[in-house]
Amino acid sequence: MDILLDSHAFLWWDLNDRRLGSDVHQAIADPRNRVFVSAVSVWEIAIKRALGKLEFRSDIGKAIASNGFEELPVTANHAER
Repeated sequence: MDILLDSHAFLWWDLNDRRLGSDVHQAIADPRNRVFVSAVSVWEIAIKRALGKLEFRSDIGKAIASNGFEELPVTANHAER
């Protein structure tokens, strides 16, 4: 199964936060599933961090890779649809 994490789910996973439900945690941890993080989430995290509304000290791209997730790019065609 392909799973697309929203910004909160990615942050909660990366920080091992208990707000990520156990069923979601199991799905993300399942090696049969591919897990994606959208460029939109990266953008949102970066903006909130720059505004001082979020403390996320890691490089976002490196955090995505180190968790074994895949980046999901957003193209102009995606945005227009």
